[in-house]
Amino acid sequence: MISNTNKIYFGNQEISQVYVGDNLVFGGETAWTPYSLGSSLALWLDATDTDTITLNGSNVSQWGDKSNNNRHAAQSTATKQPVYAPNVINGKACVVGDDTDDVLFGPLPLSRTLDYTVVMVLSLLQAADALFDFYDAATPNTSRVTSSSSGVARAVGSLAYHLTQELSNIVGATPLILAATHQNSAPAGQRFDQFVNGVRRGVFPTDVNAPAFADGIFTEYAILDDVTGGNAWGGGIGEYIIATGLSESDRQKLEGYLAHKWGLTANLPSDHPYKTVAP
Repeated sequence: MISNTNKIYFGNQEISQVYVGDNLVFGGETAWTPYSLGSSLALWLDATDTDTITLNGSNVSQWGDKSNNNRHAAQSTATKQPVYAPNVINGKACVVGDDTDDVLFGPLPLSRTLDYTVVMVLSLLQAADALFDFYDAATPNTSRVTSSSSGVARAVGSLAYHLTQELSNIVGATPLILAATHQNSAPAGQRFDQFVNGVRRGVFPTDVNAPAFADGIFTEYAILDDVTGGNAWGGGIGEYIIATGLSESDRQKLEGYLAHKWGLTANLPSDHPYKTVAP
């Protein structure tokens, strides 16, 4: 058992109610965290956890993965390292790119045929920038979330899938909870979804009816830019989570967890199940 700043954990699970007596500790109801996803949790980067941040001055040379999969995001070139900014979203820290060439890379041995969900807390969304990129040597940029043109989420590369979304009322300084999903197992035309602050905001063009992803493995991921460079983002990432095989309820729990943690519950719609109570 470990304790950390008024929180108590058994393993990776936070105990929300604790009774101490007779030299024993009895845990009550446990708080939901991304660890509750079990083996579905593929990657978890959390800028508020300073133990996971390795600094080179004020730059981030490595952002440690909390998922226990050791998929750390790193950058050895100092001029391409993003900045660690301690007070960006409601007093909490973000990793912030320079809008030129900052980018972090990490391993992502994730099957392309899985259903996956990415959920992020971000600030300063800008046009024509890449937020993150999954890729492999055979099909670079196979799945990317970007604000390029009119789309915030799209899967590109040789398979040429696209999911576009209107950005006119969300580009700017307002912090967001952004979720992007790819359900490889879903019927054609239903594989890609985009959620901003818990609200589905997808427009599905005809090319999303292309075949599902072929067998293969994503070998790496990039954040704050795509693997090809030239689309660097000048915004900040507070938290970045990748999970596989999630239900709608799981996605909503992630949104609720992040909203309450980052003080963004006002962003969620009134009918969101975790608008007022954290999962």
